[in-house]
Amino acid sequence: MKRLILTTILGLALTTTAYAQEAPEQALLTAVPAADEATVRRELAERYLELAQGDSLADLAQTYIDQLLAADTQSPAEHREWFRVNLPREMTNLMATLIDGMVPAYADRFTVEELTALVAFHETPLGRSIAQKQVEVGMDQGLAMEAAVLRFEADLMRKFCTAFDCSEPTASGPRPDKQGVRRN
Repeated sequence: MKRLILTTILGLALTTTAYAQEAPEQALLTAVPAADEATVRRELAERYLELAQGDSLADLAQTYIDQLLAADTQSPAEHREWFRVNLPREMTNLMATLIDGMVPAYADRFTVEELTALVAFHETPLGRSIAQKQVEVGMDQGLAMEAAVLRFEADLMRKFCTAFDCSEPTASGPRPDKQGVRRN
């Protein structure tokens, strides 16, 4: 269950990379007239990343968390309740950290003109709608990623154990392969 939640969060992070701040900052585009280009790009990148996560990340995250926890029939109730209460706050902290980490990448790769266009678009109703849907797709992507990773791991281990006998580990670890090398 914990792994599923973490993978879902990673899927969300792949799409959103930001934590919401309140009211739009339209003034950002005009409030930095004398700043150097790197500063302007950084501020525009921050604004874009804030907008790109959509308007209701916390509500959407809580909905997905509730769904995941409701489907978890194996974890003790007190564990599920702890995640229900604490995971949204921890996700908020994660998203704040992600935005801090992503700002330089956007500021370095995009021009002022490109960042200005991204901000302007994401401040429109259409841009906000697309951003919200990207957040939702990111959550779905996390769930799909978890399922794919679990299938991949099972298939990889099946193939590995076909090549190397995994059924009889020795006291010091797995059995040696055909060349006498111990593999973990």
